[in-house]
This record gives sequence, structure tokens and C-alpha cells, in this order.
Amino acid sequence: MRLGVTAAAGGRELSQRLAKIETAIFRRKTIVFDYYTIGRDKQESRKVNPYHLLFRGGQLYLIGFPHD
Repeated sequence: MRLGVTAAAGGRELSQRLAKIETAIFRRKTIVFDYYTIGRDKQESRKVNPYHLLFRGGQLYLIGFPHD
């Protein structure tokens, strides 16, 4: 499953992407998404086995096992 969630994503698009993550968690599927690292100023592809979505302090966190 390939996902892309950005700060610009909103409303329906964001809901659809979060639903895909929730489905992957439920079905124990690996997801792939693009991740931007500020420190390296680089965008990389990440592969993760997602376990949980956590909303805390106004931020959404993906809890999972990274393949790298």
C-alpha cells in the first residue's frame, strides 16, 4: 500500500489516506510512503508495518516497525 500524507492534505483526501492506514493496521499490511527529513533536506521512501495511529498534542503519529 502506498500513501502520501502532507500538511497540505486536508478534508476528504486526508480522511481517505487515514482510512487506508487504518485498513493496513487491521489487515497487518506493510505501507510505503514518502518521508521528508528536514535535517538531511531529503525526501525518501519509507516502508513500515503500521501498528497504531496516535493523535496527541495536535499531531498525528504513526506507530509501527520500519523496514530500514
